[in-house]
Amino acid sequence: MKNFITNLFKKEAKPVQVVQQPVQPVGSIISIMYSYRIKLGFENHPLPVGENCGCEAFCKKLLELNRLYTRVDIQNMSGMFGYDVYKHCGGDGCIHEWTTERVRQKNN
Repeated sequence: MKNFITNLFKKEAKPVQVVQQPVQPVGSIISIMYSYRIKLGFENHPLPVGENCGCEAFCKKLLELNRLYTRVDIQNMSGMFGYDVYKHCGGDGCIHEWTTERVRQKNN
């Protein structure tokens, strides 16, 4: 091992040619997306989902859409509504939350 390290730093060592090629991901790409769900522990809440939780129209619409959102989507919603939608969801008293989802996208 000592000889290897000594030889590695000798001045007469030949330079290594580096070939730069774009790296192609192998397999699949994992993205982080967000779903809008009812908070754990509130599944049996007496009020219908999206009603009287301080956010009726907002939560009801997101739950009806039943889709995944990027962080940019959520930030755009925040700009439209004038508050941090990720942090406060539908507002005061909201029983919903953003849940992190790992999405695997196949590499073509």
